[in-house]
Amino acid sequence: MQFDRFYKDIAISLLNENSLPEDVFHYPSVTNEPSMQNMLLRNKQIKPMLNDMVREQILADIENLNSVDMFKPRRVQDFVLVGDILRPFFNVKKDAQIDIVVYYDTTDFPELMHFRLQKALSIINDRYITGTKRKIYYRIRSTPIDLKTYSAVYHPYTNKWLKEPESFNINL
Repeated sequence: MQFDRFYKDIAISLLNENSLPEDVFHYPSVTNEPSMQNMLLRNKQIKPMLNDMVREQILADIENLNSVDMFKPRRVQDFVLVGDILRPFFNVKKDAQIDIVVYYDTTDFPELMHFRLQKALSIINDRYITGTKRKIYYRIRSTPIDLKTYSAVYHPYTNKWLKEPESFNINL
């Protein structure tokens, strides 16, 4: 079993080192013809959506954070994607990290649970998202998330923009 895990880790690291970064966001394909798709995106103002692999990994990590306390399994109240990765796509750096702000309920949270939460964060933070060269970081907050403090906000669970960036790059 340890060999399988070791083999999987090596395979993922080789994939990350020898492949181009996959986009974290994509435009839903409306049609296969590029000129028609470009026209539809401009006319209907279709917004980019989070890549399915990235979304699945974020949701799995949130479940890991929820499982820290088995007596109160729903400690994560809300979580959103923020940061440089949400800039208009022509401004995103190749190595921009993925930042997830997590509103975590810490009421009646004993010291042992803080240790378990830190351990869970050490496992899921600072690692590559599958298929990309982008690292992911989870920022825990004990207060509700204020959208006013961020320039753009995306909700991975609902797959919707809560606060859009100034403009999207629709040049396909």
